[in-house]
Amino acid sequence: MILSELQVGKIDRSLFTEDCNFYFSPETIGDFSSSLGKLGEVKTVKASGEQLRGGMTFRKFEVTFGGGTSVVVTTYTTRDGKLEQFLVEGKT
Repeated sequence: MILSELQVGKIDRSLFTEDCNFYFSPETIGDFSSSLGKLGEVKTVKASGEQLRGGMTFRKFEVTFGGGTSVVVTTYTTRDGKLEQFLVEGKT
């Protein structure tokens, strides 16, 4: 799972488009690792929305970690199955 990989400072770049790979610089991955790593193991992932937009599929997930913290993950996936966007936001 991408979040679990980001927690330890790595990603499988084959899952992402060129643009998204550009976004995930070593510094960005380090930022994700430092903020997500302390949240504990991913416990639940709940899909909470999906729609077509701009030729891609938008998806929204609610993710809860072992420490009880929840985040919202939104993605845009291209027709070939690669992630064009992967955003993590604090749940309000």
